[in-house]
Amino acid sequence: MNEVIRIDYTEKLKPIVEGLWVMSETDAALEPFSWKKGTKTTPENILSKLKLPYSTPVSQLTIDDFFMSMLTPRDWHGDAEKLTVARFQNLVVDFKTMFETIEVFKIGEIKMPVLIVGTAKDGSIGGLKTLVVET
Repeated sequence: MNEVIRIDYTEKLKPIVEGLWVMSETDAALEPFSWKKGTKTTPENILSKLKLPYSTPVSQLTIDDFFMSMLTPRDWHGDAEKLTVARFQNLVVDFKTMFETIEVFKIGEIKMPVLIVGTAKDGSIGGLKTLVVET
């Protein structure tokens, strides 16, 4: 019997991102998700999953580029900010360890959902969803 094994990335990622907020012109949590094996991670399929028109702009970037400002320690950071930077750094390392390929989709303009989608060697898919606002 061929059984499709699916890793529940929602539960696996939840403790890693708990309490982390993506800062833009709004602060947004990171929400873990899991998708069925074999789900296509094309811009068109991402728009379909979000129930958005296919004409919605989608840009792609790397996980390092997306998290760059959150990964960089600053001279003015206190202990709490340093801990947050370390947690974001660990998140990126964990994500790169869990997934063979990682795609980041920024969707729309101004108020933009962002999906960080990872595909593991076995084809299972999981990731994080958040929101950024850029005016």
